[in-house]
Amino acid sequence: MRELNGVRPSLEPTSTLAQTACVLVFGVGLGAFAGAPARAQEPGSGGTPECPDGVVSRIVVDNRPVFDPEDTPEGSLLRPVFAFANSLHVTTRPAFILRELLFREGDCFDRLLLAESGRILRSYGFFDEAVLSSSEEGDGSRVVTVFTRDQWTTKLDLGLALDQGLQLERLQLAEENLLGRGILALVFMHRRRERRDLGFRVRDPRVLATRADASFGWGRTRVGSFLEQGVAYPFVGETGRRAFRQSVAVRDEAFAYSTGLTQGATHVLVPVRIDAAEISLASRFGAPGALTLVGFGASHERIAHSEFEGGIEVVADADFGSATPAPDSLRSEVVDRLAPYAATRLNLMVGQRHLRFERVRGLDALRGEQDVALGVDARATAGWSVGSWPASAPAADDLLLKFGVDLGWRWGSSYSFANATWQGRRRRPQEVAAEALEPRARDVLRELDVVAYLRTRERSRSTFLLRVSASDGRVHGVPFQLTLGGREGVRGLREEAFPGGRRWLFSAEERIVLDWPAPEYLDLGVTFFADVGRTWSLDVPFGTDSGWRSSLGFGLRFGYPAGTPRTARVDLAFPVGGPSRSPVLRIAMRELLGISRGMRDDQMERSRLNGIGPDRFVPVRR
Repeated sequence: MRELNGVRPSLEPTSTLAQTACVLVFGVGLGAFAGAPARAQEPGSGGTPECPDGVVSRIVVDNRPVFDPEDTPEGSLLRPVFAFANSLHVTTRPAFILRELLFREGDCFDRLLLAESGRILRSYGFFDEAVLSSSEEGDGSRVVTVFTRDQWTTKLDLGLALDQGLQLERLQLAEENLLGRGILALVFMHRRRERRDLGFRVRDPRVLATRADASFGWGRTRVGSFLEQGVAYPFVGETGRRAFRQSVAVRDEAFAYSTGLTQGATHVLVPVRIDAAEISLASRFGAPGALTLVGFGASHERIAHSEFEGGIEVVADADFGSATPAPDSLRSEVVDRLAPYAATRLNLMVGQRHLRFERVRGLDALRGEQDVALGVDARATAGWSVGSWPASAPAADDLLLKFGVDLGWRWGSSYSFANATWQGRRRRPQEVAAEALEPRARDVLRELDVVAYLRTRERSRSTFLLRVSASDGRVHGVPFQLTLGGREGVRGLREEAFPGGRRWLFSAEERIVLDWPAPEYLDLGVTFFADVGRTWSLDVPFGTDSGWRSSLGFGLRFGYPAGTPRTARVDLAFPVGGPSRSPVLRIAMRELLGISRGMRDDQMERSRLNGIGPDRFVPVRR
């Protein structure tokens, strides 16, 4: 494999690894301390004012395997096949499920804790169903039943994709629920576009029998190595009052600039080295659903040219496996865009949320349900630079500011969601005086996304989706570029089409669920969509003013087994106008348009060096 050979080691064993080991030990200790088991409330007794709804007398765990024999008729040829498949899978252990609940036998029954416990279980990616219910006994106490159905978790993923041609994007062997204990273990090779990763990751959501998460990953990239390590004690649902996070990430990667050409040199690859570390603590105050967050911490970030021997490379005809050294004419477009930068910061984080959660059927899923947050979640972060570590790195003298807000609301059977973020560095007066021609605000990234799901009734077979997205960046020193095409943009355009620094996108999609061919086993639907978008150059490398571009298309959406919250799709998109009339066929094993992936833009995320913020204390399981 060409990209894994001839690479200088980029992780200094005498410094970075030793420092990482020290932070790991410190993090595990704090994580274990923060994660000391605690009950959601003190026990009470039935029939007393302390427990007006009674006491939880019993908890019954009904943990079903992947293929439930009760769903298959007697005598069916599929019954022995499903039984054999179940024998190869370790069903999630009742002990793991019980530890995730926010109550125990003998506690006062609380409907909020019942709902939050179900939401915590469903946040794991290895359950297709996780439902909690209760029934009243003759003495006034309550029996709680926890019903779960596993998803198949031992996966050999070839990652074949039809996206501008047949591509092997991923070769991955993973066990997402090792021994039924929720542990993720995987080895992988990722080969999408400029990315060429080979490595492994492990994550334990119950390290040292606490609620603390621990993760570790290591491997090789296209231009060097990566190392990831973290320990976190996240907020436990809406009832959690404290959280802790510690992480270290070191990565050599190639930033791909699109030239906007359909033939010839389509991309320029710039090797960069990114280091990041964080340790933070946070507390929440108020009642569940109306919480105020205050957090403090320290972080470090650094970006510099990677030591990759090949230097800046050029890719012809989007063939990322055959990059060659870039000629001077293309090097000159990008070589001055990356300025070495480092900062060690003290951070203050605040947040305010007024949320309620609902289980909704048929938004991004076909027939399955998903948890959605309705209300307002606002957050802000300020990070004061206090020099740089190591001292040899060029240190920033600035104030990092980040703001974000998430909105969700419902009218009738329709739902709308919005997300807005802003971040930038405000340089201090003495630094501006030294560079009078440079703006005081630097590395400004702005993003706004709105998604609406329009339905005539709750269980409608048809959902009309509208998406509006606006993003831009005025970045100095950090690699940045947006493109108009791709599976998350104007879907009838190639992914490298029309690079720029500002982008607007509008999408409309009609999603229809079918009762065919086997609704008891498979969810199937069709979709018809239209995309319109535009980019502006804003002085990014190879930036263009695209004018308004559009595409029309249709596709299939499917989920297995029936009722799963997960969706895959096959789309055929046709560009409208422009020089190219060739359709683009794409297969994606997840829903790319909607709220299920968090409304985040991967092209914006690759330019966000600092991942600190109040939202980082909330676990992301899927």
